[in-house]
Amino acid sequence: MSRAAPGDCTTDRPETSETFEGLVLPHYSLVLRHALRLTRHLQDAEDLCQETYLRAFRRFGALESADAVRPWLLRIATNAFIGMYRRWRRRQEAVWSPDEVERRADEALTAEPTEAPAMVAVHGEVLAAVETLPVAFREAVTLVDLGETTYEEAAEILACPIGTVMSRLHRGRALLRERLAGYAAESGYTLAA
Repeated sequence: MSRAAPGDCTTDRPETSETFEGLVLPHYSLVLRHALRLTRHLQDAEDLCQETYLRAFRRFGALESADAVRPWLLRIATNAFIGMYRRWRRRQEAVWSPDEVERRADEALTAEPTEAPAMVAVHGEVLAAVETLPVAFREAVTLVDLGETTYEEAAEILACPIGTVMSRLHRGRALLRERLAGYAAESGYTLAA
């Protein structure tokens, strides 16, 4: 069988579309939540999801295993975000608070996801502190600590070695610890030495 041209979205093989839909579409809510955390804007997150799924459809033949769909999609989304980051950085719109991002993410996801993400209930202060982290640290913390990815999956998504993910997590967590020390003291939490 001949493959479609790289820019051609049409397919003569209905089984390819059906397979794509069956394997990839169930992860939409996870990709949207990840996109919201990266972009912090619902419209940009939806655009990023659309770009992610378009790229995924075009490259579906390169998917090596059905077990690798989730990290493959998150990596595509992350790479698409990095490519669009400079344009978004120049935007002068007001940015939503982390609580607003979570509220809108929940509203945007009207259908129950097929696999329930193990989302951690995180207080607004913690989310606000995460949002202040440099992008590389924020991505690692968001994927591993707030998401449901393993170190290996995060390394694949971010296209870097596992050691780099662990280093970014360590540095991101240290920055969070510093930024949340005052809040922890006010709230009666004690930090372990």
